[in-house]
Amino acid sequence: MKVLDTLSKLLRNITELIISIVLICMLTLVILQVLFRYILFMPLGWSEEMARYLMTWLVFLGASIASIKGEHLAITFLLDKLPSRYRTLVIILINVIICIFLAFAIKYGFDFIDKVKDTKSTALQISMAIPYLSVPVGCILIFIQTFINLLKDTMCLFGRNVST
Repeated sequence: MKVLDTLSKLLRNITELIISIVLICMLTLVILQVLFRYILFMPLGWSEEMARYLMTWLVFLGASIASIKGEHLAITFLLDKLPSRYRTLVIILINVIICIFLAFAIKYGFDFIDKVKDTKSTALQISMAIPYLSVPVGCILIFIQTFINLLKDTMCLFGRNVST
């Protein structure tokens, strides 16, 4: 299980680094946008579009971090009432359903990217595949973490030591 923990930590560190870089770029861009629009009276035509695309990437990469930390929104009222063994079974079932959903999201995300790859954005004139790529990339990262959690929970259910 150390391999899974190492993989999870590596993905988390890389994703957090990318999120930090994107957030700093977005913050700088928005400050420049305000500066150019309201102080210099020369608005940047492309900055709002770029900020929107960076925000999309932040959302999906941030969702993967929330998945790694186990901080996604969940209603645990019924889950908390179950005995430990059944709780683990339900968690495994939930993770299987999430993995199936994410597999569809990844597949159809790439299908959609294939359809919009020749379309250019209005201001930046970049392929629309770049902003839309955030969906399958984020889903892949969430899928990997959910699958790792699924393996850990399954091994825990069958009495294997997960910490080694």
